[in-house]
Amino acid sequence: MNNNSPQQDINLHELLILIYQKKLFISCMVLFSIIISAYVALKIPNKFTSSSILYVNENINSKQSDSIGGLASIVGITGSSSSTKSDLAREIIFSRLLLDSLLKNEDFLVKIYAASSYDKSTSSILYDKNIYDSSTKKWLEYNKKGVLGPPTTLQAQKKFNKIIQFNVDNNTGFIEI
Repeated sequence: MNNNSPQQDINLHELLILIYQKKLFISCMVLFSIIISAYVALKIPNKFTSSSILYVNENINSKQSDSIGGLASIVGITGSSSSTKSDLAREIIFSRLLLDSLLKNEDFLVKIYAASSYDKSTSSILYDKNIYDSSTKKWLEYNKKGVLGPPTTLQAQKKFNKIIQFNVDNNTGFIEI
């Protein structure tokens, strides 16, 4: 191989001299990066979450599974008969039955449907002023029925399902909600 360009060796001493000569440029770039990072970090809104990790260790027993499968075949639904308790837990979490029991608490619907942010200084939830007026405790948005008032259960269900995350780790059997 004939290479016309001379091979250059990297000398550590020359590298340190070059870095020392460019110290102002390097310092400015680091400072600029710190300022941009801090600005972006402060502009991102705080998102408060809560999570729970559950463990389900066994399948639904075969007698239940057979009866569910038999009922499904009568209705015309086909599917795997290997339903697990994690599948059952998922269906319960996203069911209307659970939401109906949670909606018995008066503030729950307002918190999941109209909350926009949280004010740390006053330790209070801030609500979307186009949806709910917290001072008069009145709904300001028309629901699907065309009535000025709280959203329908279906609207609340859609919002609730967007908020909830349900992840199953098939390797360990843990469920994160």
